[in-house]
Amino acid sequence: MSASFSSLTATAKISIPAYEIITSVLNSAATQLATLTPQLATATEQITTRSLEQVIANELATVSYYSILEELATATDTALIASLQPQASQASAVAKDLFDSTAYYHGNYPDLGGNIALMAIFSVFLICHIVFGVMTKQWWFGTCWVMGLILEVAGYSGRVESHYSVTDFNPYVIQLVCLTLAPCFMLAGVYYTLAQLTIVMGPKFSILKPMQYSSIFIWFDVIAIIVQAIGGADAAISLNEYTSSTTGANIMML
Repeated sequence: MSASFSSLTATAKISIPAYEIITSVLNSAATQLATLTPQLATATEQITTRSLEQVIANELATVSYYSILEELATATDTALIASLQPQASQASAVAKDLFDSTAYYHGNYPDLGGNIALMAIFSVFLICHIVFGVMTKQWWFGTCWVMGLILEVAGYSGRVESHYSVTDFNPYVIQLVCLTLAPCFMLAGVYYTLAQLTIVMGPKFSILKPMQYSSIFIWFDVIAIIVQAIGGADAAISLNEYTSSTTGANIMML
């Protein structure tokens, strides 16, 4: 996409950027169209065709919007300016709708500050769990939480990267899969601790034997990880093929 677009109504007054910016965006969009249009004519794979069609549609919308802005930037007649303003508003709305339809967050941008803060917090927790896990020799609990925290850090780093490009496929999938799977590993550590607590408090107070807690809950956790991984893979494939990811998302939420 050559430019971002604000949400505008048909009657909103358009803010016109510098003429140099307008011409730069138009030249960039024209170059993209000249490069991509021949590729679309020879594309044979459905995925490639859909991808090129979406990019070309975005570039055409960009050209339409910025061509009107170019006229507005040079217009001196009041009547002409008044007639171009609603056209620019409508072109902006169309371009924004097209952009949002190809963005993985549906028009939303992951908050930069909040995601950096969470990435930093989980990074500190990760270091603490590595250090204390080695010191206390709690290998199972420590390993589960370290793996979960690594996924948390990776997931929020993906969201930070997505803040700068909501149309980038890789960081979106990274945050989707990592943040979904991370709690499963942490819960596996908690289930192990539950068994240890049963031993400390007294097995006579528990219906299940200590290791049965770990066996039952951890196996269900493993099943959940596999199901969520399948759902994440299905969603990622669907997004890459420009089809609905609803099925994969539903599987992940089971």
